Amino acid sequence: MLKGSRLVRNDFGVINYGGPCPPLNSTHRYQFTLYALDIDHIEVDEQTTPALVGFIANSHQIAKADIIYSYSR
Repeated sequence: MLKGSRLVRNDFGVINYGGPCPPLNSTHRYQFTLYALDIDHIEVDEQTTPALVGFIANSHQIAKADIIYSYSR
């Protein structure tokens, strides 16, 4: 992670990155969204929810790009 980056609690309920892990013999689609914001950073702490980060990002977006990929194991 870049200096000054922060993690917030994820959808698994932990402050950590949980990578893609579809069930065996199954393919899942994953979406990543990159936001260009009109602010330098979003103030977060350990209690900040992913929903709040998304709300702030959407309310300050100049542009965004999505990439969707499939992964199986």
